[in-house]
Amino acid sequence: MPPIAGRLVLDVRDVTFADSSFLNLLLVVHRDCDLQLRGPLPGQLARLLAITGADQVLTVDGGSDQAAG
Repeated sequence: MPPIAGRLVLDVRDVTFADSSFLNLLLVVHRDCDLQLRGPLPGQLARLLAITGADQVLTVDGGSDQAAG
């Protein structure tokens, strides 16, 4: 599949569950386009991204509003 051009902004503030499948989806989309997660990040998603190091790869726009663990 050819790469997707452009930016995709995903509002994640109401995500109630995130597992390895969700993380894989985020990383695949990130590989193919400019993915930006719009927050604040729910606690479980913030922990998943931090534990896996994906928070260093993905762009998160939520600043200080991110939920604490």
